[in-house]
Amino acid sequence: MTQLRLSLLGAPSIEVGRVRVETDTRKATALLAYLAVSEQPQRRPTLAALLWPDNDERKARGALRRTLSVLRSALGERWLDTEGETIKLDRANVRVDVAEFRRANAHTPLPRLPETVDMSALEMELDDPAVTRDMSSHPPASTLPPPWLAPPRSRSGCSPWAWRTPPTR
Repeated sequence: MTQLRLSLLGAPSIEVGRVRVETDTRKATALLAYLAVSEQPQRRPTLAALLWPDNDERKARGALRRTLSVLRSALGERWLDTEGETIKLDRANVRVDVAEFRRANAHTPLPRLPETVDMSALEMELDDPAVTRDMSSHPPASTLPPPWLAPPRSRSGCSPWAWRTPPTR
């Protein structure tokens, strides 16, 4: 049976069978990704407002109809259920890398960080010449990513960048 595969960790990619599918618009890819990641039916007004926030409701719903038409052309009639006011992705024979990642990490507890840091202990360590000498082998702080670049935590508690960490055995 033909499988729909969505790769969303990284540049989005859609495959039907083993053939890569290109859509005419990025919004079509975004719509399919949203339906796949949300894992539940979505109401048309919600999707229209999400994807076309600057348009009035009539124009946004028209754009949604056109985008759904683009997706149906690209995927065939098989995976999208667009009857009525809700739109859903038929999950039979659908693989989504984000969902697979969530399932794989569902039972992995995240380490708890302390609420407060005892700065006096850190200051005493930094006053110790042996500690500061050992720190010279570490890369300078200027080569580390800035703190604002730290990824946000998702609802599952996993960092979106956690997939880059090699699995421990």
